[in-house]
Amino acid sequence: MKEMVTVSHKRQFIQWFLHHYELKDPMARWLLESLANHELLLTNVHFTEHLQTGRKAVLISTKCVQMASFKFYHMHRISTDVEKAFLDIHQHPEQELYVTLYFRNRMHASEYRMVLEQPEAIRPIRVRLESLQVDLFLDDLLHRDRLNKLYHHIDVALAQKDKEGFMLYTEEYLRLLNG
Repeated sequence: MKEMVTVSHKRQFIQWFLHHYELKDPMARWLLESLANHELLLTNVHFTEHLQTGRKAVLISTKCVQMASFKFYHMHRISTDVEKAFLDIHQHPEQELYVTLYFRNRMHASEYRMVLEQPEAIRPIRVRLESLQVDLFLDDLLHRDRLNKLYHHIDVALAQKDKEGFMLYTEEYLRLLNG
């Protein structure tokens, strides 16, 4: 699992991005610069590969791609006004903000991949299923281990003619076996 992206990494990425790419909307540059210079805002910024339209989100694209220049999504409203987005974001710095950037070869840029995050709600189903399978496997493994230990205790109790221990371990063994 990927570690949390630090504020420092996010700031460095924004600076790298602004140095290497020209944005379609020059005001979007101003917005990114303000995010990079505001610790609390940057803490709540999450760079995502796919646009999060059901959340507070920003789409920003560079001149080298065929995509809308800027869109701000909040409370099921869409705006192309960077200033409105700036005001909303700065008035509510504690709110999560999901930023999706579109630029040429973005998935090949290691700088971008390092800051990408995937909110739990949009993680691919396959990943969630794999996680569930691992949990089930571990639960089964622990269950079998407990049964084996109880079986061993039953054997020891029988060998030592410990009727009370035998009854206790057998009862627990049967409960786990049927439970």
